[in-house]
Amino acid sequence: MNLKGFMAIQDNQGVAKTDTMLQLGIKGWSIKENIGKTDSQVIGVGRFVADGFVSSKRVSGDIPLEPTMLEISELLKGSGYIGTEDTPNKKITFKASDSFSKYITFALSYLADDLKEVTKDCLVNSLKFGFNKESYIDLSASILGMELSKSAGKLEPTLTTNNGKRLTCLGIIIKKDDSEITANIESADLNLTNGLEAKGALNKTTTRKITQNAKGTVSISLKYNSFDKEEYLKADRLLSSNGNTSLEIMLGEDVEESEVKKASAKKLVIKLPNVKYTNNTVEDLNGQGALNQELTAYPDSEGQPIIFEFYNM
Repeated sequence: MNLKGFMAIQDNQGVAKTDTMLQLGIKGWSIKENIGKTDSQVIGVGRFVADGFVSSKRVSGDIPLEPTMLEISELLKGSGYIGTEDTPNKKITFKASDSFSKYITFALSYLADDLKEVTKDCLVNSLKFGFNKESYIDLSASILGMELSKSAGKLEPTLTTNNGKRLTCLGIIIKKDDSEITANIESADLNLTNGLEAKGALNKTTTRKITQNAKGTVSISLKYNSFDKEEYLKADRLLSSNGNTSLEIMLGEDVEESEVKKASAKKLVIKLPNVKYTNNTVEDLNGQGALNQELTAYPDSEGQPIIFEFYNM
């Protein structure tokens, strides 16, 4: 189908924003109403259920993307992160806040069918980054929304300028404890969860509130392209001593490492200052061997498990 996906940060909760929107680089779209039905429990009415009604319409779904830096920064706003701009250094730093104050409108336009779906008052429940060789960077955003409306007609918002390139694996630089390990990594995954839950009300079928009912988590997995004895033993020592390390993932628009490292480069630097190993295993024992590591990020001295720094946007 010929589809376009959009998002916009709302000015106010309860009011969808569709006049100016950012077009997303979507690979799919599964935001929908999940219908709950309640059947009557009355007995003595024969061999069939007597009646029933639609008792809930909860809006949720995933949006898989090949993101630009701007798309990542906008999704972070709906994930409970606040950006602080450092104009002289052309840097915007996103850190986790204590609340979720920015709601998003997501919209899907069916171009050939003259139809649109608009979901308002959305928050991002999780962000999952996939970094794989020979690939564009994957980002899957899991969404909870308050209300989805469907209507005929074209969706023709004024588009926010999305002038960035779609990020690829060639612009990635990964550091562990300030030592670059990119050449040894075949793939990596970074997962952020917010522990959100949609809440209803006695006399409404739609979601009335989205609240945090569990602690948020940040985790990362690293798959090495061969067995690395030094990394294996180092991780084993830290596992045994409950020690911590640090990780940094740099995502640049350029595909040359020397260009990505320049101060003038357009890039995103993801910092995990306090991570601990949770798994450290050798695999592919019948071949040349491989190393898989899993780590969990915990808050640093400033209460931040992860920090996003955007440069030269």
